[in-house]
Amino acid sequence: MSALVLAVGVSVVVLAAVVDPTPVRLTATSPADGAVLSAPPTEYALRFSGAVAPREVHVSVGPADGGPATMAGEPRRDGDRIVVPLTVSAPGGYLVAYHLLLLDGTEISGIDRFTVAPPGGATTSGVDAPAPPSDDAPPSDAAGGHAHAATDPFSLVLLGLNLVLIVVAIAILLRRPGRAGGHPRRPG
Repeated sequence: MSALVLAVGVSVVVLAAVVDPTPVRLTATSPADGAVLSAPPTEYALRFSGAVAPREVHVSVGPADGGPATMAGEPRRDGDRIVVPLTVSAPGGYLVAYHLLLLDGTEISGIDRFTVAPPGGATTSGVDAPAPPSDDAPPSDAAGGHAHAATDPFSLVLLGLNLVLIVVAIAILLRRPGRAGGHPRRPG
């Protein structure tokens, strides 16, 4: 029994060292949500806490009041960033909607807004000055989006180990010698 406990303990330590329990998180967007820009951006980028491995990427950028998308190409992975080339030429408000499905099953999605000021328009420093918050803005966390509950590989391994330990415990309890009639058997 102690060999089984030791084997399970060693397995947990090895699996914890092999499987990275820290998921990749969205850390910033550029232009930042609510930014007021003096010049149109040429790209929109999502920056992550590490190299990102998306299974699916959906990004849409367009005028806030409707109109055609302003994307000049498909999203591409660039290290710890997902970059979308843009063709923004007119001043005004723009909406960015993004949804990523990572290889580990994590989903990251959100909606950002940025504004391109008209030429000679008033901005504090000319670039990335925060716009006043909108009352109809969807709630978001500090990471600029949110991650849906997902099962990471480390949790699956621990759940599997729990299942194995429960089965072993039940097998041990069922194999215990019972006493028939409350008297021990005498060798005969």
